[in-house]
Amino acid sequence: MKKTPLYIDTDMGVDDIVAISMIVASNKFDIRGVSVVNGVTTTKRSIRNAQKILGALNMFCPIFIGANQAQQGSTKQFPAIDRRRAMGLSLLKNISLPPSGTNPIAEISQLPEKITREINPITLLCIGPLTNVSTLLACQTAQRTIRRLYVMGGAIDCPGNVAPQFFSEYNVRLDPVAARSVFNTQLPIVLTPMDATREVPAKIRCATSNQKSNLATFYDQLKIIKPKSVAGRIMKAILLNNQSDFLYFYDPLVAAILIDRSIIRRKEMRSLSVKQTGRLIGNVISSKNAQTKTTVVFSVDAKKFYAQLIHLIREK
Repeated sequence: MKKTPLYIDTDMGVDDIVAISMIVASNKFDIRGVSVVNGVTTTKRSIRNAQKILGALNMFCPIFIGANQAQQGSTKQFPAIDRRRAMGLSLLKNISLPPSGTNPIAEISQLPEKITREINPITLLCIGPLTNVSTLLACQTAQRTIRRLYVMGGAIDCPGNVAPQFFSEYNVRLDPVAARSVFNTQLPIVLTPMDATREVPAKIRCATSNQKSNLATFYDQLKIIKPKSVAGRIMKAILLNNQSDFLYFYDPLVAAILIDRSIIRRKEMRSLSVKQTGRLIGNVISSKNAQTKTTVVFSVDAKKFYAQLIHLIREK
């Protein structure tokens, strides 16, 4: 089977690591590069953690040093406890990771040229703040090589997760200028906002009465699985050690949709913009537009998502 060339832009949070492990376990993608951005971890720590995770997964590709907090121009950050646990890989204490990696390190300024040189169209998985992606899309020659973007971000018709107002979601809020720029591109985008991720809770306490049965079944199966791969062991360890590090399967849901779009139950074509100032900063504004190339995922098949995740942990 011919693999899809894929680039991943990430802030290397723990759910990002699950998403990357899912992509590796699916065996459908040729991961050509990983760029890191400030988010739940700092850029410096993201590079170090990416080296360890990619090394453990036996993935050899360049790691691009992306935007830091100063370059994002944002004073808003993830909660300190989330950043501390993510940067320290606290959920993987019992997993053997290499102390360092051998993946080449490059500046983010080299990413457009690398993508431009690709022979086949590439897909871009965006699971962090969109600073790097906005910079990449400013290069028209690189744009011509990109087939589609899969993005996790925003809250359209539901509350966000950024306190205290809860109008926005972190990937958008940390760089609303970049998010607006990306949403204005003419490239096809599949956006998975919090509206969809709320249908796949990671913690029982966040599940509605209708969701609890699927989630309980998932964890019952997860506990007895004996993963055959490093990717499976990493995913299982993170999920069983998740102490409210992520309440919903944010980035893993985007990875699942990339692997199998039949997980989507309801989607709409929307034009998107992002509030840049005031108390609503980072809020995603949308309007229905049949002419746009942005597909917004609003609902997913949760049972199919959990089944896919179990399959990837168990079999690959």
